[in-house]
Amino acid sequence: MSMLLTFLIIACVFVLIAVVTFLIIIFYAKEQDKHEEPFVINLMAHYSQPIKGHAIGLEVNEEKVGDRILIEYSPRDIDVKAYANKMVENVKVVVDKDKIITLPKGTLSNFRTVKILLAPHPEDYSVDFKNNILGKSVMALTEVINTANIETSIVREGSDRKTNMLHKLGDGEITNELINRVFELNKDILKNSKDQKEGFGPGYPKS
Repeated sequence: MSMLLTFLIIACVFVLIAVVTFLIIIFYAKEQDKHEEPFVINLMAHYSQPIKGHAIGLEVNEEKVGDRILIEYSPRDIDVKAYANKMVENVKVVVDKDKIITLPKGTLSNFRTVKILLAPHPEDYSVDFKNNILGKSVMALTEVINTANIETSIVREGSDRKTNMLHKLGDGEITNELINRVFELNKDILKNSKDQKEGFGPGYPKS
């Protein structure tokens, strides 16, 4: 039941993100843009450089940095009045390859490709984000993605590591670890949802 609840919550996450993305794209649809750069939703905006906190923008550049991807984007979540006569500086963030969820044009938005950037680990999200129901749902999704990469890790690791992980898989330890972590996240999500109904509200990454 807990796993089913997790995947239902993850589905709700994408529905919420879809609504936000649609509204933002419509707002900027009047801009003349012949290049149709992908729309970026950075869920770990507190790691962006040189300016932290810009979570939404248009992709300017993407390049490989070791085993990760550096994405540069032009912020769109800005105070229009404050930047009336100023140049808006681009921001950059480094993301794990498997933490870039790409939704091609026509999948979510009929106008642009949308890229959703996730943190490497559930604990890497900002404190405020982790303390609301959407943040906890994204944390559960991140944990599921990380666990799904175990098979790849087995192939890449040395023989001792392979043997150990295979034993853990055979004994069900890894599956139990995932279920336990997701179960704890689910409890937080349900508690947070209850707190919001009662009026209390919601209270650094390495690869």
